[in-house]
Amino acid sequence: MRLSAMMISVVLVFSGGMTGREVRAQEVEDFDLYLEASEECPYDATDKVENATCTGNTGWSRHRNDAAAGYNKHNPDFDSDIYSGMGIESWYWTPEQNCELIWQEVSGLLPGRYKVTAYSVGQVYNDAERKGQNVGSIYLFANGQRTRITSNKWEEVEVVCEVWAGGSLRIGISAGDDNANDWVSIANVRLACIGAGEPEKIALNESYDICAANADTYADVYLSKVVSDTYPTWFCVPFPIREEQLAAYFKEVKEVTAAGQDGTTVRLDVQDATEILPGRPYLVKALRPGHTLMVVDGVLVTPSAPQPVSLGDGITLTGTYRRTEGIAGAYLLSEDGQTLTRADSYAKAKGFSAYLTVEGSESRTLNVNVRHEATGIAPVAPADGAADTVDVFTLSGIRIRKDVRRAQALDGLQRGIYIIENQKIVKP
Repeated sequence: MRLSAMMISVVLVFSGGMTGREVRAQEVEDFDLYLEASEECPYDATDKVENATCTGNTGWSRHRNDAAAGYNKHNPDFDSDIYSGMGIESWYWTPEQNCELIWQEVSGLLPGRYKVTAYSVGQVYNDAERKGQNVGSIYLFANGQRTRITSNKWEEVEVVCEVWAGGSLRIGISAGDDNANDWVSIANVRLACIGAGEPEKIALNESYDICAANADTYADVYLSKVVSDTYPTWFCVPFPIREEQLAAYFKEVKEVTAAGQDGTTVRLDVQDATEILPGRPYLVKALRPGHTLMVVDGVLVTPSAPQPVSLGDGITLTGTYRRTEGIAGAYLLSEDGQTLTRADSYAKAKGFSAYLTVEGSESRTLNVNVRHEATGIAPVAPADGAADTVDVFTLSGIRIRKDVRRAQALDGLQRGIYIIENQKIVKP
């Protein structure tokens, strides 16, 4: 889907250019692994399951919980060749039918196809004739899908399901209409994504009082923001933009590295940026003037509020993801990028922008002196053309290592695919 160019003056299209693998949205490099997820190369999401080992006393709910003794225990009657440890138990004097016996709601997952694997078991206890047998139907379930548990000893069971946008997954053990087992247990639960889902569509606007994304989200993003082609504009977004995209869509991208005060003048030390990182404000100039819609496909949107960046000399820079009030005393950059204006109690900062706080300043306006620093971006290469040191990027263009020796570039990183000198490198 694309929005019509008739709606705007300029359309800038950022192509995500990423493929697919599993989930931990807190780290951008793990997002690449989520995008690459497959049956052959799953990515572990077990950390999203509370008490996944089932050896603790939290995370799981049970049918007739108040009537069941012992939240988790080691039951020797369940021991098998593959497992002989603790599990979360549910039991009652008479067997239950057509209900969930043990369950947990897992949140914070990106959309996709997931596999749940667990040690599971069921037995009859309060029936002398069938005691110790697995009789009737009990299931390992996940979001409406289920796999029958057939053993009276610990066995490994798996079930595959879909997780849709919003990231909710309900897992556990349920009873069928002919269940005769009055004692069931689950242990050692594992969760893995085996295929990334379809991205959501998210519209972000600098004039909105809310950020349309309220949780980590895999999305195609439509960002509406005024970016000048003549004067520097603060630009802060909750998703990454890769190095190779910047020159195509921005005239300038500057990162503020330090700042200082000299009377009524604020000095901003800047350097050329080779990437845009989530939550970090930059000074940018667009290639073209006017109201700009930026379309960014297939990125990880992490809407947690940007953290203030201390620039030194009592000056702090804070990004915004929505129109922000409550900034009285902070300084907003003028449209011509030459002055800072002190915000009053009614002022609001635009979304996907930034503001400065200047300790000790009561001035209504401050002048801005932008001082450019050399970046030394070009690598130093020996005579044979191969650089001694390299930068390492994730597939989404986030630099995770800078100026490391080539031979040790991937040491200590998780297995996956990385980019070094514009080439995809696989770490097994």
